[in-house]
Parts: sequence; C-alpha cells; structure tokens
Amino acid sequence: MRSLYITCCLFSITSAAFAEPINYSDNTAKTASYSLTPNNRYNAGNAQYNGNSSQVTTYAAPAKSSPYKNPDFDLNVGIETGYKTSELKWNIAGNYAGTSPNILSELHWDNVGGYEFQPNIEYTQKTGKLKGLNLQGSVNKSISITGDNQDSDYAGNNRTGEFSRSNNDSDAGHSEGFKASVGYAFDFNSSHKKTLARFTALVGYSMQNQTFVMRDGNQTIPATGPFAGLRSSYDMEIRAPFIGAELTSNFSEHHHLKIRGEYMYGQYDGTGHWNLRSDFAHPDSFEQKANGNGYVISAEYGWQFSPRTQFTLSSTYNYFKTNDGKDKVFFSDGSAATTRFNEAEFHSIDYMAGLNYKF
Repeated sequence: MRSLYITCCLFSITSAAFAEPINYSDNTAKTASYSLTPNNRYNAGNAQYNGNSSQVTTYAAPAKSSPYKNPDFDLNVGIETGYKTSELKWNIAGNYAGTSPNILSELHWDNVGGYEFQPNIEYTQKTGKLKGLNLQGSVNKSISITGDNQDSDYAGNNRTGEFSRSNNDSDAGHSEGFKASVGYAFDFNSSHKKTLARFTALVGYSMQNQTFVMRDGNQTIPATGPFAGLRSSYDMEIRAPFIGAELTSNFSEHHHLKIRGEYMYGQYDGTGHWNLRSDFAHPDSFEQKANGNGYVISAEYGWQFSPRTQFTLSSTYNYFKTNDGKDKVFFSDGSAATTRFNEAEFHSIDYMAGLNYKF
C-alpha cells in the first residue's frame, strides 16, 4: 500500500510540473488548437478560401458580352408590308419640234393604290480595316387595286381646244423594283460605348417599274358615255444611280428614329399598248425615252421588343420628273413616226409596317 501511494504522488507532481494553462486570447494557441485547418487554398464557386488567414474572398463573375450583339458587325434582315399610292402624268407635242400643238395628248393616272411587300437587308462592319462599311439592299412588289385615268387630246396650244377626253378605271396593274447601295457609317457613341446615333453616307442604284392600266372606258368629251373593250396599258420604268445620307438616332434603349434622303438622276422609259387603236402596232404601240431627276425621302420608327427582333413603322415619298425626250409611234403597217415627249412626272408614297431581325 505504501508503495502504491508513493507512485500516485510522483505522477501528480510530474503532471503539474509540465501542464500549462491555455490562453484563449493567444492567436498562436488558437491556431494550434485548430491544426486540422488546411494550409492550401481552394475555390468554392465564386468564393475563395485562404487557409492561412482563415478569410473568404468573394469574386465578381467576369462580365459576359451580350449574346445578341456581334462586336464585329451589324446584320439586319427585315420584311415590310403596307399600302402604296402612285400618280403619273405625261404629255406629248404634235411634232418633234414641240409645236402643232405644243400639247397634243396628255394622260394622267391618279390615286393608283395597292398593297406592297418589301424585303430588305443591311450590313455594317464595326471593326478592322473595313470599319464603317455599310451595304444595303431591298426589293419591292405591289399590286394595284384602285385608281383613275384621264386621257385628253387638244387641238390648240396650252391645252386649248380639247376635242377628246375619256375617264377610265385603273384598278389593276402592278409594280416591282430594287435598290442597292454602298456607304460609310459613322457611329456617335456614349462614354459607355453605347451607340447614340449613326450617320451613313451612301451611293447606290435603283430601278422601279410600274404598269398602269386603262379599262371600263367612259367618253366624256364628246359625252357619248361608256364604251366597251378598253384594255390598254402603259409600262413605266425609271433606272437611276443616286447619292444619299441616312441618320439613325437611338433615343432610348429600345427605340430609334431613322431619316433618309436620296437624290437621283437617270433614265425614264415608257411603253404603251393602246388596244383599241387599229392603226397602231401591238403589243408595243409606242415608246418614250427621256432623262430626268428626282429624290426620295423616308422616315422610320423602330421598337426593339425582344433582344433580336424589332417592329418598324415607315413611310417613303418618291418623286421623279423628266426633261423633254422622244416619243416614237409604231404603226400597224410597219412604219414609225417620232414626236416630242414633253415631260413625265411620277410620285408615290407608301405606309409600311414590318419586322427586323438582328443576327
């Protein structure tokens, strides 16, 4: 028993000599107490943990570019449909000198209206050596469903001595054309690289063809009334290079306003088929040629209702007037005669709605 008592006392004295109290305010001791903390660094999602400092640092996710905007180019493909009205008038003299009389015959088509369909495409390069390159193209097709025509003949100068007039329907016909341009686009950007406006200078070429008809004839001078069998037509074509400018303003994130103007100088061609004139050749009874100039003004509103798709409303006014030229008549016996083509004046306006898709 005495030896066991002595052994326990020695154990207690030894333990007391080597034991030290833990200081919980000592960081060294605290670190030692959590020796299982890893010394390497590891990532957990967007948070980074540093084992040596016991700190967690949160990273901001890297900014991603918008999946709906290509940083190198803009490519838009659109389609529009709406209503178009046209007006055409022209007159000829009695001879090539422009006399006997100075206005022998004059025709006027008014309120020729119908539905129009127009696809279009536009490409703009935003980087590289070709930065600013702008390419545009469009085609159009319309069907006429309403309109009026007047055909007058005069015996004296300056529209005096009118001896024949017919007032006819022009509720049929069609038109088609295309336009292509190349230009330079300059963007006005904000401090955040957001495009506030784009100015584009351009040159291009356009062609517009329209067929005007005359039917359901009604003779008003002399007043003999309706007559049967009228199925005449007149094909007009304008081919002209042009210069122009376009300004697009983005007045909010989802809305824009575009204004465009063009000046053109080119060739006018007209071909008539007068089906009731037995002394004329058929189908080409006469042809007219002249140079002329004109302009086009258009405005467009766009609403970006989804990241890639835009709704548009637009209107375009087109005007062209010729100088004097030649009118060549082909007779049924194979002969021909030439007189002076005094002038032609054409204008149209359309009202369109459409969708534009951004690639």
